[in-house]
Amino acid sequence: MNSVFFLIKADPGIDLAAQCEAWEQAGYGHTNIVVADGGSMAWICAPETLSLPGGVQVLGLTYIAVWADPSLRAAYDSIYPPDEAGNARPFAVFEGMEKEMGL
Repeated sequence: MNSVFFLIKADPGIDLAAQCEAWEQAGYGHTNIVVADGGSMAWICAPETLSLPGGVQVLGLTYIAVWADPSLRAAYDSIYPPDEAGNARPFAVFEGMEKEMGL
């Protein structure tokens, strides 16, 4: 089964850290978790059939795809704001996987 990278966003009040820990126990990798008033985000490396609990959604499979879509970019920016010039910023990357993650 192929693994892919998922940019996961959890609604406010959802414990994404606990979910990431459960995924880690299942053998999936994850980056650091970014938390803000708008919710939380992390990158997950998991099978294409990753099951998500309620309140958690996939924003995209690459930074480029998320940043190119205005509604996804707004969700992303609500958790990890752009720089002073308004440019989106990556918050995490799996080492050596920059190209696959759209950087």
